[in-house]
Amino acid sequence: MYGVSPILFPDYPEFFKSLAESIDTISLVVTQEVLDIISAYPLGNYENLEIYLAPRAPGIAATVTDTFLSIGFFYKSGSYDFTRDLIATSPAAIKFGKDLIHHYRTQSRRIV
Repeated sequence: MYGVSPILFPDYPEFFKSLAESIDTISLVVTQEVLDIISAYPLGNYENLEIYLAPRAPGIAATVTDTFLSIGFFYKSGSYDFTRDLIATSPAAIKFGKDLIHHYRTQSRRIV
């Protein structure tokens, strides 16, 4: 699972902790604000977890796996739209999502 997250839902740290115990790879690109929150959790104990620090906040939140892509957007006001993620399952969409995450990873610095 790969993701870009400039926002953090309250249950994300526990959710990703449980995922890290059950899937091969989790690779996240986060902002400094998100990193500050998740750093309170012992995330470095998982060899399958990669965390990258983005140099600036991405304008999207995205998750991609081998089976789906989910992308959420911000309003012009800067608030995040929690209700309208775009979800796609086509091979072309998944490839686009992986390329998008790769783009953000190459601009970021690996932390964990």
